[in-house]
Amino acid sequence: MTSLGRVIDISAGGFRVAARRKPWVAVGAAYECTVHSPLGSFTVPTRVMRVERKGIGRYDIGLAIEDASPVVRETLNLIARSLCRPYSPYR
Repeated sequence: MTSLGRVIDISAGGFRVAARRKPWVAVGAAYECTVHSPLGSFTVPTRVMRVERKGIGRYDIGLAIEDASPVVRETLNLIARSLCRPYSPYR
């Protein structure tokens, strides 16, 4: 989760967020995005790359990571890797 909505795609370069209402951020704007995860909440400096309406009350927001610290980048990489693992009830 982020302060804009739910993360639906994440990589080392940025992430895509699904929002349930029109975002208050504009394309091209710098945005300090707060990410909430099992590893804790932290702020990521991003730039809004796109905002697309996907239906009534649904928006996709593309955020590019800008100048994040190595700790923040590593945390995002850990989150991305954990999301890619197949589910197994025997772990």
